[in-house]
Amino acid sequence: MTLGVFVVAAGAACAGGGGQEPSPKQGTSSTTSTAPVPEETTVETAAVDAEIPVGASPGGIVVGGGSVWVKNHLEETVSRIDPRTNKVVATIPIGRGQFGYLTYGEEAVWATNNDANTVSRIDPRTNRAVATIRVGSNPQGIAVSAGGVWVANHREASLSRIDTRTNRVVETIRLPSDPQAVAADQSAVWVGLAGAGEVIRLDPRTRKVVARVPVKGACGRLALGADALWVTSGCEEDTTVLRIDPHAGRVVGEIDVGGAGLGIALGFGSVWAVVPTTGSLVRIDPKENAVAEIISLDAAAFVAVGHGALWVTNDSAYTVLRIAPSG
Repeated sequence: MTLGVFVVAAGAACAGGGGQEPSPKQGTSSTTSTAPVPEETTVETAAVDAEIPVGASPGGIVVGGGSVWVKNHLEETVSRIDPRTNKVVATIPIGRGQFGYLTYGEEAVWATNNDANTVSRIDPRTNRAVATIRVGSNPQGIAVSAGGVWVANHREASLSRIDTRTNRVVETIRLPSDPQAVAADQSAVWVGLAGAGEVIRLDPRTRKVVARVPVKGACGRLALGADALWVTSGCEEDTTVLRIDPHAGRVVGEIDVGGAGLGIALGFGSVWAVVPTTGSLVRIDPKENAVAEIISLDAAAFVAVGHGALWVTNDSAYTVLRIAPSG
């Protein structure tokens, strides 16, 4: 099975340098230029290895524990896909919520349930939700690091920290504005503040804001790599994916992806962003800070990388596409 791939010339945007980390009150704005998507493209093909039926309105997707996990928003379930067979092997009921995120860490799958104000912890050994944890109002973004689960409470301007040993909220951190997405590693917790138009960095030890980065839009997702934090705007008026230098705390690249990006993932030496308004999966070359490919799909919402493939949710057809990377 194949679908159209539009390969574009890699027009490079300017990349900023490093520098000292800004104070929490200042931050540093970007002076980089935007690399536009060329109008003329060359059609090639990319293999879709499988189209896998899942639940109604699949959204958030994550790879972990030898499986691919998908949140079915309208069914309030999580589907587990075996990447060896490309089949759903379990459907797990979780908390109420027609929107939410998934993450994997500490040998568990974690799902936010925005209407129920809860987080579900799924044990991959039993395919059951073994804990339902009450957090703040309208939880959305979620990430795991340093023995904690970080949850963005969108309507409460706060961040909940769950202890993975006890499955309890041990701290609620007040934020300057309503949070959307979260990304974390051992040294930092990054939060996109949709209302404030900025991405903030917290020290996971002190839970204090140590950097604030102004951005055009912070309604989308975050993907954290070794040397960059990538941000999809998720806002209709903004068509760029931003590259933030996590050490300098500033935007060093803006890549025009032709629409408001939503899902984003890293893998195969590339950055992969989903643009739901155009139904496309965009491959960004991080060496050039430019679009390298546009894969045209019928519909797309979120993307994950693992097991030698790209996994893309199609919320219209209620399927997950397994795509062989061409980059």
